[in-house]
Formats: sequence, structure tokens, C-alpha cells
Amino acid sequence: MGTGVYTFTAEIKPTMLESVKQREADQAEELYNLSAIQVPDQTEFPISEKELISKLKISRSLISALRSKKEIPFIKAGARILYQASKVIAALEVSPNTQNT
Repeated sequence: MGTGVYTFTAEIKPTMLESVKQREADQAEELYNLSAIQVPDQTEFPISEKELISKLKISRSLISALRSKKEIPFIKAGARILYQASKVIAALEVSPNTQNT
């Protein structure tokens, strides 16, 4: 007489337990792989020339000269000129005109 209640047999229970363990291991590996993803540098917001001057403590004329010589990267957005500070710093570190002699 079936009451509609399912009971685990000794053979089914370990198989289901292994299936659940494998699923949890797969999910843990997936989470680990997601945490290893490197976010590109594009998450840094561009800043204005005024903000760059404040951040780097250099003159407006030096920024203008370096920009006109294309020694620092910049973004032209209409009439505005914007900078990504980390890229400007990296360019200044390798620029021969900004090195102390």
C-alpha cells in the first residue's frame, strides 16, 4: 500500500549526497574563479586639468607643455580635456623631459 511517502534506500542516499557535494564544490570553484577576475583600469574616472594639478602638485603650464608634446595621455571631450591620473603618472615616470638630471 503506497502512502506517497518516499523513503531513502541505502543505495539512493549516498548517490544523492555525492551529487550535492559535487554541486557545492562546483559552485565554490565558480566563486573562486570570479574573485580572480581583474577589473580593467577603465574603471578610473577621468579628471579635469584643475583636479590633476591639485593631485600631482605641478603647474598648469607644465601640463600644457607635456600635453602639446604628447608626452602625457589625455582625452578630448568636446572642449574639455580630461586625464586619467594613473596613466599620466605612469607617463611622467618614463618621460625623459620630466626626469631630474
